[in-house]
Amino acid sequence: MSLLDWFANRRKIEPTPKQPQEREIADGLWKKCEACGVLSYARDLQANQMVCTECDHHMRVPSDERIRQLIDHQTWISLDEHLHPTDPLKFCDRKSYSDRLRDSQEKT
Repeated sequence: MSLLDWFANRRKIEPTPKQPQEREIADGLWKKCEACGVLSYARDLQANQMVCTECDHHMRVPSDERIRQLIDHQTWISLDEHLHPTDPLKFCDRKSYSDRLRDSQEKT
């Protein structure tokens, strides 16, 4: 077998296709930046206060997390927890405001 025959035979050989491997990635482990599309590790984003390290885009942060970012640990004192919404102007639309309040309180 000459060297030319060896190269000719090598060209005829078809590589066997590799089976795609399915990986299980935990939900919430990675987050994609809405501005630049870079995937970032969720813990790194948390450490950077939900700001993309590539483009400095500020991502949405839930209110309870934003309070944790702003207030020192165990120094938050909730004031006026006993307050409830009222309707001092007796506002009326298709449905009165007091009825809307009552309905929303029943739902929650």
